[in-house]
Amino acid sequence: MSTKSLDVNEADQKRWDEIHAYGNGDCNFKKFGINETWNRAGIAEIDKISESFACKLKTKGIDTLMLVKRISDNNSSPYEKQYVLWKEKEQGFIKIFGYNKKYKPTETKTKKLIGMI
Repeated sequence: MSTKSLDVNEADQKRWDEIHAYGNGDCNFKKFGINETWNRAGIAEIDKISESFACKLKTKGIDTLMLVKRISDNNSSPYEKQYVLWKEKEQGFIKIFGYNKKYKPTETKTKKLIGMI
């Protein structure tokens, strides 16, 4: 067990390094906002599972894909929802990610969207 803890600057640099490394490869999700301010891509477990699902769709050749996040600015919240919407062979689909009562990430079954072309 290590007794060394990171100082504030080291911890901040470690987090920035993780953000820069996150999403490299086939699925480079947005890591920065306006004026190079960071967002929380990949930080919480719910981010990881929704982004991994969207990435699998993207690498499968789905070209119409949207990942929508309702998140908290101060870390994760039990009320967050994340939505992956996509179109495949002229049919629309949605999968919703959220938290259960024990604050564990959950996901719905994939649902067809009616009337989407």
